[in-house]
Amino acid sequence: MKKNLFFIAGISLILLASCRHDPEIPVTPITSFQTDVQPILAGNCNMSDCHGGHEKSLITFDDVMNNGDIQPFSAHQSKLYKLITKFSGEDKMPPETPLTDRQILTIYLWIEQGAKNN
Repeated sequence: MKKNLFFIAGISLILLASCRHDPEIPVTPITSFQTDVQPILAGNCNMSDCHGGHEKSLITFDDVMNNGDIQPFSAHQSKLYKLITKFSGEDKMPPETPLTDRQILTIYLWIEQGAKNN
């Protein structure tokens, strides 16, 4: 009986360890910078005192790619994604009101789908 219990516990641990934490990246629909990502940044990041119209601007596609240090196909290696998923600290973005889970997922999918200028 004890052998069966240990066997079941071992199988359970293996199954739990193999769980995925990142969402599946859908082939379609394609997440668009212009219609999906840019509105999130415009509403949460591009205020005059934050990332609007200066050296750390996040207004245009080129701004986001350069100032957000985006690594296409690798959200976890992209500075923008790292900052919007931080729970605390001085460099947590946005500093006051965090993005919603849906907004974070949208940015994640856009980066994982290649961070295209579409």
